[in-house]
Amino acid sequence: MKVSSRQSLLLLTLAAVLLLLLAVEPALAAPGGLIKQAARTTWGKVALFGLVLFFLPLILWYAAKRAILVRRTRRALRALGRRAAQFEWIPLKERIGTVFLWVHSAWDQQKMRLAGDHVTEWFAGNQQLKLDKWKRDGLRNMTSDVAIKRLTPLYLSHEPGSLEPDRIVVEIRAEMRDYLVKEATGEVVEGDKTLGELTSVWSFVHEGGRWLLSSIEPDSTSLEYLAERDRVRQERVAPRPA
Repeated sequence: MKVSSRQSLLLLTLAAVLLLLLAVEPALAAPGGLIKQAARTTWGKVALFGLVLFFLPLILWYAAKRAILVRRTRRALRALGRRAAQFEWIPLKERIGTVFLWVHSAWDQQKMRLAGDHVTEWFAGNQQLKLDKWKRDGLRNMTSDVAIKRLTPLYLSHEPGSLEPDRIVVEIRAEMRDYLVKEATGEVVEGDKTLGELTSVWSFVHEGGRWLLSSIEPDSTSLEYLAERDRVRQERVAPRPA
């Protein structure tokens, strides 16, 4: 039976949700998640093990499909990097790491202007509104011990002559402490102080000769980007005179 792209994306999404539910990691299930609580009981562990066995074929299929799509994007990125310097992976990876650290520093200090050279104006303004609201509510986002563990390219766009800027979307898996506290008392109201891992999807646009962060999305959106074909158009070369 032939599977359409829409059906394929639906299956990928379902498999990803199952992986999130079955991968009982404190950093993902905390704080106080049902899965985390269930895993502490004998029957809960038995039930989770049964779910893993039941959905194992789908999980394996998803892992294989994702690996194929990631390899496709990496090949496209390597090919593009040979003719467009802004897509060379090593300097691009370093730039993404720099932006990542600046953004977390700006969040921690509640001043998005500190990351002004690394994000778009829209993103900086949007994030500052959120930080200002937390401040009015007496809350503060605390981040520390931030370190990238893995970068995975998901999608890229390069269309010379188009009004749209170059774009790349990456999945970032990072280790950090990230939580929300009441400034007056220091009480943790969201997250916890333990060191854990977080995966999210970061989109960058190339403007003014630099890669700038334009948005951050949940890791569940990685499937949508992987399933979408990279938009790469060859530069037009003027014909040689006869």
